[in-house]
Amino acid sequence: MRNILKGVALALCFALAVGAFGACKKEKTEGLVNVYDGGDVFEFGKWQGDEIVYKISETDGGTSVNYAKLSSDTKAYPLIAEVQCGRSFRFVNFEVSGTENKEVSVKLGNDTVSAAFIGEQRFFLTEKKTIYTYKLKNRVALPALEDIYLNADPSSFGLNAQGKIDIHRAWFSDEVPDGAVYEDAASLKNYQFASGASWSRCNGWFVDTSWTNIRLLPAPNKGVKISTTDNDAAASFASVIFPIEPAADAQKFTLTFENIGNSVTDVAVLLRGGQRSWNESGGYWDYYEAQTEFWTNPAPTSTDTGTVTIEYDLAKGMTTIGDNVDGDGLMIVVFFETHGNHPDQNLRDGKFELNIASANCK
Repeated sequence: MRNILKGVALALCFALAVGAFGACKKEKTEGLVNVYDGGDVFEFGKWQGDEIVYKISETDGGTSVNYAKLSSDTKAYPLIAEVQCGRSFRFVNFEVSGTENKEVSVKLGNDTVSAAFIGEQRFFLTEKKTIYTYKLKNRVALPALEDIYLNADPSSFGLNAQGKIDIHRAWFSDEVPDGAVYEDAASLKNYQFASGASWSRCNGWFVDTSWTNIRLLPAPNKGVKISTTDNDAAASFASVIFPIEPAADAQKFTLTFENIGNSVTDVAVLLRGGQRSWNESGGYWDYYEAQTEFWTNPAPTSTDTGTVTIEYDLAKGMTTIGDNVDGDGLMIVVFFETHGNHPDQNLRDGKFELNIASANCK
């Protein structure tokens, strides 16, 4: 009974919070409310948005939206689905396609409300239909939710902040749809190095977002999009980390990525073991590390997107690390245009965008 009362109280609090803070950038249109009418799923296919930014049309395949954010104040203008959900669900799902590599943020309600459901999630569009799924942390409060926000190009404005998003389907469910891009963080191993709140995790990759200016976004087929934030260059020696559990006879680590717009000019890769000592003056841990291996773009002036494959001598690295491994295990550390000792730094600008296709040990 206590849990039931707690859930009811939470739902009431959320109803008040959404009412107080859930205002959008335009008056919501009457008659565009998505109402749950029973069943195992709740489909919400009615979308609205400020006409200054969004041109919305309904098609046989869902909702088609063209958008253009030409002024700075339009960055925060979202697409809105107004909902009345009469029951709790475990997952929210979006099947989308659109202008390649355009970023979209997802929130259930305003920042305060969404923090209790899914936080702010982000995905990027491809021309292929892709389902993105998020697990609700507090589903008992779902009946109090009023608005769902999708914000295309959430950090940009100007001539580059325009494109198209097709929302083929949006729905709540109790199961993860087949083929969805989804990662249940609760079922994954926790790492001591990434225990801070500023660490971002996506499909096996990690980055500390507090200082690196690097972000991770999910990509189809369990891939990862890695890019610098907005117009910022990555910080010096900023890295992304990929924990590995190689077999004892593994010989090499192979990384393959799509170099979008040929934006990556140099890469450094190393193998990291356990913590060695605390660096008092710097305020960070020093680690046992093996050799650093470098890759240089052979055609750095091209703007064509291409596929890059880098191989790292894992057998040599594991021999160097030896038994100096702690509970986090071994980690591959990758520096995209940030390693200060790379021999070819002349053409880097510290800004990049890439999609990880695969990363494996053999």
